[in-house]
Amino acid sequence: MSLLQSVVPTCFKETIIVPVPKKTKILCLNDYRPVALTSTIMKCFERLVKSFITSSIPDSLDPLQFAYRPNRSTEDAITLTLHTALSHLDQRDTYVRMLFIDYSSAFNTIVPSKLVTKLRDLGLNSALCDWILNFLTGRPQAVRMGSTTSSTLTLNTGAPQGCVLSPLLYSLFTHDCVATHSSNTIVKFADDTTIIGLITGNDETTYREEVRALTSWCQDNNLHLNVSKTKELIVDFRRRQREEHAPPLHQRDYGGRRVSSFRFLGVHIRGGMYSIVKVVHPELKGQVELLLTLVEDHEHLSSEGDDVLQVRRLTAQRDQPDRRNELPMSGQLFLQDFVPDKQEAHWK
Repeated sequence: MSLLQSVVPTCFKETIIVPVPKKTKILCLNDYRPVALTSTIMKCFERLVKSFITSSIPDSLDPLQFAYRPNRSTEDAITLTLHTALSHLDQRDTYVRMLFIDYSSAFNTIVPSKLVTKLRDLGLNSALCDWILNFLTGRPQAVRMGSTTSSTLTLNTGAPQGCVLSPLLYSLFTHDCVATHSSNTIVKFADDTTIIGLITGNDETTYREEVRALTSWCQDNNLHLNVSKTKELIVDFRRRQREEHAPPLHQRDYGGRRVSSFRFLGVHIRGGMYSIVKVVHPELKGQVELLLTLVEDHEHLSSEGDDVLQVRRLTAQRDQPDRRNELPMSGQLFLQDFVPDKQEAHWK
């Protein structure tokens, strides 16, 4: 009856928001994550609606969104990102610019009317779209901390974090955030968005246009960039590097700050004179593992040893035993020695 009339009873939309700390040290309200507690009946009904929506949209929709999808994980996003960068860096006179974008309260800023328009464009029936619009609007919410509960406030924007449908609705809301140039790739994991610009011959035209296009898309969809967490990393292995890389946009437009390293989905990536390797170990039956290294001084690495393993570039976790758990691989296999000139690695 609820779906037929496209109405969700108000009592089922009542929500208690519990602030959950994101960090051990709380400095401001943004250090809390607002988790929504809803009724069990509503969660069960949301699962039914989610199953119907999933069966109604093609599996190929938004292939570069790696969150909230079956058989997808952070390792897939990391592997694709590194493979895209490495494949380009193998060519002459190339480098990569990576812009790591973070949104401020992405779930809470979704405009239901814009979301429903996109859902209709994807082919969902009008009754279901109207039901989703009703589900996201007129939601009575109160905040509870400990034994204290605030007064109730009715909200008409956002998809509450903690609802079963919210991750799927966010993925559908951002499915049209895609690269407009073939030399760029936009990788998404939930609200973490990364622009990978493949630069050849110092021509950054398409990369800059891509960043401007994404900024315009954010404005059109009411998403606000978290300027304190938006960072840019440049990976350049050329001996004669460009002296200075100008920012893709004015500081006030995207707020990104240039960094020498960035923690991308749990893995540290460093720019400059370091190396990345693609390793194929026989015990992995041909599976390719992409690792990262913090080694920058090749003079301290041994060049002798047996059973030399051919690699394209270096990856190792030498003299970093406390950081081996950060490697996206099975077991505790790691490269011990490296021969820079021959681009060969010695597997221990």
